[in-house]
Amino acid sequence: KYEEGWVSVLMNDKGEGGDLQASDDVYSATLPVNKHRTLVRYRIIVEDVVGKRARAPFSDDPSLNFAYFTYNGIPSYEGEGASALESLPVYHLLTRQNDYADCLAYNGSKQISQGTQARFYYNWHGTMFYDGIVYDNIRYRLRGANGRYTIEVRDQCDFDLIMDPTFSRETTLVKSILESGEL
Repeated sequence: KYEEGWVSVLMNDKGEGGDLQASDDVYSATLPVNKHRTLVRYRIIVEDVVGKRARAPFSDDPSLNFAYFTYNGIPSYEGEGASALESLPVYHLLTRQNDYADCLAYNGSKQISQGTQARFYYNWHGTMFYDGIVYDNIRYRLRGANGRYTIEVRDQCDFDLIMDPTFSRETTLVKSILESGEL
């Protein structure tokens, strides 16, 4: 299903439709407006005059696509205003509801048995958004060993950020590299 549902948007270099200057070899496209908290995945496909095509990310790239997340700030939460929450790091995990429920194993039959290798696998897939950066096609699992299903630990997950092994709460280095274009 991942390969289904992609929508084509033509890019142009005509100085119109979002393109600032004609014939400058900078191609632009205008994308539809998306509602608050929407993940948009995209790829870029180019074709020359003889019909030769290339896609980015390339087929051998570990990243399946590019992505951005439309986000309009932190909402109020359980009586706390957005300003109180802005002093905390805000992480968004976008995943299927059933995957998240299976990970947390509120249904006891979904709990992974102690002593099995399955406890070390990142069984569920999702997307993480933090500090303006989308980490797409990640995997996650519940943390802990014997106590992983207790109330105190249940909501703590480990993330395998396939595309960025340096991800942590301190993403300053990663963010500065992305902003400087040194990648």
